Amino acid sequence: MLHPTGGGMSLTKIAVFTATMQNTGAEPWVTDGTPLGTRLVADIRPGEEGSAPQDAIVAGGKVFFTADDGLHGRELWVTDGTSSGTRMFDAAAGAASGAPDDLTVVGDRLFFTADDGIHGRELWVSDGSAAGTRMVADLMPGTQGSSPSALTAAHGRIYLHADGDTQDGIWSSDGTAAGTVLFHEMTPLPSWSYGITLVSMNDGGLAFHEGPASWPSKLTFVNANGTATAFANLIPDSGAVRYSPSPDGLVVSVTNVIDWTGSMEWPTAVRHSTFWVTDGTSEGTRYLGDLTMQGWDLERIAGVRNGHVVFTTDMDTYRVEQGSASLIGVLEEATGKVSFLPSQELASPIGWLDKGPPGDDGDRLLFLDESYWSGSQRLLASDGTPGGTAELHQNDWMYQDIEIAGDRAFFLTDQSGADPAALWVTDGTPEGTHKVHDTSGEPSATSSSGILMATCWGSIVITSPRPIDSSCPTARRTAPSYWRSFPLE
Repeated sequence: MLHPTGGGMSLTKIAVFTATMQNTGAEPWVTDGTPLGTRLVADIRPGEEGSAPQDAIVAGGKVFFTADDGLHGRELWVTDGTSSGTRMFDAAAGAASGAPDDLTVVGDRLFFTADDGIHGRELWVSDGSAAGTRMVADLMPGTQGSSPSALTAAHGRIYLHADGDTQDGIWSSDGTAAGTVLFHEMTPLPSWSYGITLVSMNDGGLAFHEGPASWPSKLTFVNANGTATAFANLIPDSGAVRYSPSPDGLVVSVTNVIDWTGSMEWPTAVRHSTFWVTDGTSEGTRYLGDLTMQGWDLERIAGVRNGHVVFTTDMDTYRVEQGSASLIGVLEEATGKVSFLPSQELASPIGWLDKGPPGDDGDRLLFLDESYWSGSQRLLASDGTPGGTAELHQNDWMYQDIEIAGDRAFFLTDQSGADPAALWVTDGTPEGTHKVHDTSGEPSATSSSGILMATCWGSIVITSPRPIDSSCPTARRTAPSYWRSFPLE
């Protein structure tokens, strides 16, 4: 994946990425979208093994990442895109690895966890300088460490879960030991726990639940003063919850199995979901609507736009006739009416095309619809209403890459019959969807499966080199040998 750097630098329009070359292994590279501006930043670990950069993130106009130089273990590194501006922060002195993790940006600084071999794993902070990279606070004195997790940027501070010396719970920090305080005390999590997930709230507080974001349970709100309120105490329902942030707070669904139908061999659950919006207070919690589902379950809330709650389901496609049901539903907040986006079989939301301020009426949900029967895919966009849902493009095979760039998205198609592999662009409307560039004729590339694509400071950047290894998570195993850029304007 490409990671654009911030402003305030001599090189202000660059992207840093990881690529693997035969003689260097995986190392950091930089590009400005031109062949001459694409080069190796630093050979951190000389030889074919490479330093394997990971977890790249931008803070304060610099790119932070973790890498292993073969001498100091995996440590935190920073670069401004130049060899001289690339340096290591050795949290664990010597060959031991500090193993930086949970890299999270707050303002111009990077917070992360590391183990220096003396204090155990604790919270650290860096502004990109040696003097500004240090452990924030020793919450659990000794080598055991406080095991910080769930780092979350909110309200200009870092929030995290940690085991303190005398108190466990959610901590808040401004990056100093004196400014690191217990925000909400909790009982110790059991050894089998999946940890907690933190969500920023508009009122200066937080919401949290045990388990990953895709498997929430026991949703709890903590206001700016640290007072906790269980979501179950705000509504008459209880059950499995799903949620998504909105300008008014969290939109939450609560789902329960209310009946069973079918035979003993093939029982089918009947589930009922209620939808709510809440700011974590009783007066700020209101009912939106409900839905009864037979044979399928609510999967996640994809977002809240244009006065609609858009959600997906995990419908059992093996027992559903072609075209008989949908995987994306829409709840109208004003009326509580539930409807479904038409003509879907295996729908998968990609993201939102942002047409203006948050929640603007022009925002459109981009999603894929894969045919269970043929394996082909369609790209669709919706404003959150069945009538505002339109097919943008159909592909005989799976799309290779889709990159959202503000109010537009770029996507790559494979060669199909007489149609060449190509780069396309869409603004979320059929008339605004068109081909940008044929890619079948690029050097050493017979299809778009060898193309890396990403946005880079106002341009879409693609490369179609010979296929070799790459650690770019959204790339198609490529090396930086041939570049083209297309302005987004």
